Amino acid sequence: MLANAASAQCGTCTPDPVCLAQQPRGVCDSILPDGMVSVAYQHDVSFFMKAKVDDAATKAQCSCSHVDLDSIRFQGASNLPPGITVEFNSPTRKYYPTKGDSTGCVRFCGTPVAPGSYVVRLNFLADVTVRGISVIGDLVVKDQQQFYTVYINIQPDTSGNVSTFSFGGGPRTTCDSSLTFDFQALLAAQAPNLTTYAWNFDNGTGSNQKQPGMVTYATPDTFNISLLTRFLNYRIKTVYVDVKGGYTGDIEELTTVQNPDPYIKFNQLGFSNRGSRSDVKKTQWLNLNLEIPEGTDSLSIEVWDEDTGPPQGTNPLGSPDDLLINTKVKVSLDTARFSNNNVSGFVTFDTILANSVAETLKVIIHPSLPVPVLPQLADTFCLGQVTTLKAAGYKDCTFQWFDGGAIMPQETDSVLSAFYSGNYSVSVTNLKTGCSTVSAEKALTFIPSPPDSLEIVQLPDGRLVNNNYPNADYGIQWYKNGQPVSGLTIDDFILTPDGQGFYSCEVWHKQFPACRSISQLFLFTSVADVAASTVLVYPNPFSSEIVVELPAAPHRLLLTDLQGKVLVETTAEGTARMGTQGIAKGVYLLMVQHATGNFIQKVIKQ
Repeated sequence: MLANAASAQCGTCTPDPVCLAQQPRGVCDSILPDGMVSVAYQHDVSFFMKAKVDDAATKAQCSCSHVDLDSIRFQGASNLPPGITVEFNSPTRKYYPTKGDSTGCVRFCGTPVAPGSYVVRLNFLADVTVRGISVIGDLVVKDQQQFYTVYINIQPDTSGNVSTFSFGGGPRTTCDSSLTFDFQALLAAQAPNLTTYAWNFDNGTGSNQKQPGMVTYATPDTFNISLLTRFLNYRIKTVYVDVKGGYTGDIEELTTVQNPDPYIKFNQLGFSNRGSRSDVKKTQWLNLNLEIPEGTDSLSIEVWDEDTGPPQGTNPLGSPDDLLINTKVKVSLDTARFSNNNVSGFVTFDTILANSVAETLKVIIHPSLPVPVLPQLADTFCLGQVTTLKAAGYKDCTFQWFDGGAIMPQETDSVLSAFYSGNYSVSVTNLKTGCSTVSAEKALTFIPSPPDSLEIVQLPDGRLVNNNYPNADYGIQWYKNGQPVSGLTIDDFILTPDGQGFYSCEVWHKQFPACRSISQLFLFTSVADVAASTVLVYPNPFSSEIVVELPAAPHRLLLTDLQGKVLVETTAEGTARMGTQGIAKGVYLLMVQHATGNFIQKVIKQ
């Protein structure tokens, strides 16, 4: 059935001796194993051709003693699954049963391209000798059209591919804006048989061309592109003849001027309408509907004058039939005309559906995912801070975050908590369509911050220093009693106190001043500190009150927060109890002042 498919070299089959030992009349197995589209197929079928046919039915039909099968010539196979070809074990496809050549085989092979259930005919012409006919004896009959029938079922391709047409390759599903296909049908009936094509591009257009060309799909949707390929066989519709001469009268026709009794024969089709006894010179046969085997480009037509004598007739006094013309006509949709001195006429043909194959290609244009936008008002942060990036507005999607193009394996949520410098982007994939999109990179910078707890210590010479000042990338501001100390630069991390008071400092990163830290208060006096061994503070941590064991002399007690705000103040000596009702849990400073020195200790309320 494929005119454009190379005749596959299937190799030579060998007749099956087990099957042939049973001497079947025809093929050994008529139901072949199933095949599948796009999967290579091969199967051998053996057949037996009995040289002498003498069964009761045959003898009754021919009124003879038996029929000798002189030769069989296979013309080929019709209605084969597209993609399958046949190879006979005889290169000439001809066998001679009366000479001992009674067995043969045919190999079906190839790669099926269209699913369906196929009734395949192995067409052949038989030359036979009919023996022992009453009155006339033997009769040689040539080119009797016969066939063997086999059945093949081809299952669909489960991969979703198509095999009856091409589309230029490439993807059939996309998340981009469009897909363009170059469609071309791949199947065609064996010449001269006709093939029709019906394309439906599922976009409001179609075509009946074998190669309709480029078609572009740009609208998000699912498109089912289909092709119906129809294979047509020719058939003889009408035969007209006009007999002019070349015939002789029979006992009912006393002279040659009497009308003939024309009839026609198409031996390749096994057709003869002898017996019509039309008894006219001009006649026609309408609606013959004689189907012609696939690939037949010409037919031999014989026009005869029917008489009653042997070998065709049985009247021993009659004359034999007269052959008026034996000529070939071309098989096509054109009128085929023929003529000689005896007869002229014409043959008309039409077509009939032999087989059809329909396939559908699914094309999906998915809507494109919107590109994620990572909103973030700020892009610089202090080290230790955390900021979030979010891919918002997506449903039924998966997420994957990247830093500088490198995958972040653990970050697969729509929200990313970032706490170090990087160039962040996110990929979003739709779970239903598989479509993905990637955001632009968002650069975040995290500036190193000064220590959370700045430490102020007093040098032996009485100056104050920020003992854990980071480096020259940081600026510093000193405070006394909550007010900035003037006359210093941002690089002066050593301070000469100008008298007793609460001192503190604030340190920040010069490039990003928001990254800063403030020290605790440092109480500076010009007199020596009270020895720690003479003051006892407990419990620490405390819950409601603080007990302070003091020397005998009066002392001033102050409880302040870390910014120097006085919360509790009292004067006591010996054992003092400080109530802390109304004071929240936290860290505080207890200061003890005396004329002979000062004492400070951090206390915690819990």
